[in-house]
Amino acid sequence: MAIKDTLCTIQDVRNLSEYITTEVRDDARVRQFILRADSIVRDSLRPYYTIDTELEETVPYNGPPQAPYAVPDQDISANTGDGALSDVTLSSAAKAEVWTITFSNSTAFSVSGTSSGSQGSGNTNSSFASTNGYLTIPSANWSGTPSANDKILVATYRAKPVVVTVSAMMAAGLMMRSVFEGGDEVSAKGSAFVADANVLIDRLQRPYEDDGMQLDTFSERDISPEGVSYTIDIMGRDVSKYTDNEMTPWSDSTVGGGALLGFFIGPVWVS
Repeated sequence: MAIKDTLCTIQDVRNLSEYITTEVRDDARVRQFILRADSIVRDSLRPYYTIDTELEETVPYNGPPQAPYAVPDQDISANTGDGALSDVTLSSAAKAEVWTITFSNSTAFSVSGTSSGSQGSGNTNSSFASTNGYLTIPSANWSGTPSANDKILVATYRAKPVVVTVSAMMAAGLMMRSVFEGGDEVSAKGSAFVADANVLIDRLQRPYEDDGMQLDTFSERDISPEGVSYTIDIMGRDVSKYTDNEMTPWSDSTVGGGALLGFFIGPVWVS
């Protein structure tokens, strides 16, 4: 069985924290934390969404091409040339991964993906197509002049942007709490990332509530209120927490000629 597709990419996690970029050099280690985070995100949303369809966009998409992170005193160098890539073109089969374009001189480059592996070479004077057909780089999208050993990174996605955000925040938080255990400041920031991710998950679990969130492909479920279990307190008020907010609000149920559609506060006198 191959490595499971991820919701976010290694680049997303690294972009969230300078600590991760400078201290965790092993991409496989970052991806391991993404897989752990994704299991939490998928299982938390499974009762509410169809995981393999509703969490994904109709077609893959990519983030903006980026130069490597630069920290000279940490032995991490930025590009020395001024070559830039404006955008790429993806096929419908593209996966969530990070593509690395590495220059050998001012025009020639090689391409590899974190999932796809080595995908051939090309140059800025003509359009490039990866061996597996997932990625195309139009020659018109290049500008400036790269230098040897310069790199351009492009993250590609299948999951919806908010799902990518939750996955990246959860993975970054778990990693910062683990890798920097004992460093109070970093561990605290990791805990904050995890907490923020859980807030978004909670809102996605309540799509029909006022402060909930809906994915743009989420379809309403036609559920009759009859047979829905509920809880009342000693005052006769409905104190249930309905996942779909299907019940008529109490304030609405008391309107319209006093029809008893919900619960009233206090006794109901019948003559």
